[in-house]
Amino acid sequence: ASLYGPDFANGGAVFAVVFLAAGVMAPYGALTNYLVARLRMWTRFAISLLWTGVLLVGAALLVEWGAIGIACATLGAYITRAAVTYIYARRLMRS
Repeated sequence: ASLYGPDFANGGAVFAVVFLAAGVMAPYGALTNYLVARLRMWTRFAISLLWTGVLLVGAALLVEWGAIGIACATLGAYITRAAVTYIYARRLMRS
């Protein structure tokens, strides 16, 4: 039995993917604060739109897998968002 009851007994994989997604997003908070401090709100907005697009496309492609598919789509979107934000912030720091 799981902590959340029998309906969630097989949800360990979903939890693991979502937990990994949270870990990927941990540094995003600091990076996005840097963008705000540098007055790059439109860039931050554009990155959020990219994240939304990746999440929607990923969810549409992986919905057949159920909760694990949506969790993987979320992970992919967060990886994309964190990577693009990191690359942009790094270039901004060098200028």
